[in-house]
Amino acid sequence: MNKLIIFSASWCSPCKRLKNTLESLNDYSNIKVYDIDISVEKAIEWRVDAVPTIILVNDQGEELKRTLGVLPKEKLLELLNA
Repeated sequence: MNKLIIFSASWCSPCKRLKNTLESLNDYSNIKVYDIDISVEKAIEWRVDAVPTIILVNDQGEELKRTLGVLPKEKLLELLNA
């Protein structure tokens, strides 16, 4: 099953909108959110240079797709179910 890794920051306005979208999902157990100010090592590991960054990964943790910016709920679900 594919998973989403989302990198955000508490001071980022688009990230706050994305957080609201995530909270509207019924189930987001296959979505992991990292704050780049707290999880610096993870952000470096995934080469994150802008927030929000949304990365789709497969079961092996391999990156399948990367997108920057806020996505509406429908696009998040579409990406997750790809």
